[in-house]
Amino acid sequence: MAQLSPPVKIAATAEFRAGPLITNEMLADALGGKDVPLACRFFGVEGRHWAAELTTGEVDPGHLSSGLATQAGRRALERAGVAAAEIDAVICATCTPEFLLPQTSTLVQTGLGIPDCRCLDLRAGCAGVVQALDLGAMLIANGRARHVLVTGSDCFSPQNWPRVQDAAARSMDDVMDAAMLSDMAAAAVLSPCEEGAHGQLLFAASGSPRPDLDPGLVTEPLVPHRMLPFEWAPKRKMAQPPRVSQRHNLIGSYLPEVIREAIRAAEAAAELTWSDFAAVIGPQANPALMRAVNEQVSLQEVGEVLQDERKPFVIGHRIGNCPGAAVLQGYHILGQEAPPPAGSRVLLLGAESPRWTYSLLVVAT
Repeated sequence: MAQLSPPVKIAATAEFRAGPLITNEMLADALGGKDVPLACRFFGVEGRHWAAELTTGEVDPGHLSSGLATQAGRRALERAGVAAAEIDAVICATCTPEFLLPQTSTLVQTGLGIPDCRCLDLRAGCAGVVQALDLGAMLIANGRARHVLVTGSDCFSPQNWPRVQDAAARSMDDVMDAAMLSDMAAAAVLSPCEEGAHGQLLFAASGSPRPDLDPGLVTEPLVPHRMLPFEWAPKRKMAQPPRVSQRHNLIGSYLPEVIREAIRAAEAAAELTWSDFAAVIGPQANPALMRAVNEQVSLQEVGEVLQDERKPFVIGHRIGNCPGAAVLQGYHILGQEAPPPAGSRVLLLGAESPRWTYSLLVVAT
């Protein structure tokens, strides 16, 4: 991707959060039980945003995945100065669509009044929005599009709220999901640019380097299967969406290894090293874990831990984690709060634990 012609840049970014911030104290008061404070401390998360009202569970239909993406997309278009009619493709990354069909991207197209465009959906969790940016850039470079709107969004609270109401019956996994996950969206407008422009996409890579590792996240199948290539949770009646279970001990063990594989890919193909990045934005599930990963990777790559608030740049402790939006949302907030020096490089890195896939982008500042 280093030879994109014409060059492609992130022309503008935006985000949108469902509902007001729910603090740890508010969550503990509403749900009761000693497990809520434990889960909040484990992740180091101080707040989160839900589409479901905390005490009643009522859901704002405009704050489901497509609505969140539409709101973020509208803001990104305004920031970029690009009209809806100029968008040639909408690419949406989400693992919580409100429908199997139609695609989330077609709902965003309708919500924004885009008259005609390609509509593509990606379902790849934390790696999805980075893959979507890469795909959008290739569409522009190949002459298939002039401007592309990319969104990443997820909405978990309608699934999680019913599962955490009974303090005696809920699982710790349910409580940890409630403490960690947020309903949010981020969006970016991709456009052609001059070589060396701010926001230019310089390099991209994706991989699934460790298919032999046990998955860090498991879920029940949508359709019962007799044989699957790796372990899944037990089958149950489909009265609710499939239950997701995160294996936090495996994530802590394997995530640094997968990130090192990604860095090696960047080093080999783009001649960039860990110390070349002024900022690194990765998964946001556990800020303490991301800082530990940074320490491990930087020690192995450069022999020291570089102290910079942008490396890693984390937001999950403040607003929770939205897998579909997190990496792009982090990039947006970085530009507002701690922009790196002009001429430096920012690494966007998504890593998804169910199959230990990664996707990365190097962006110029």
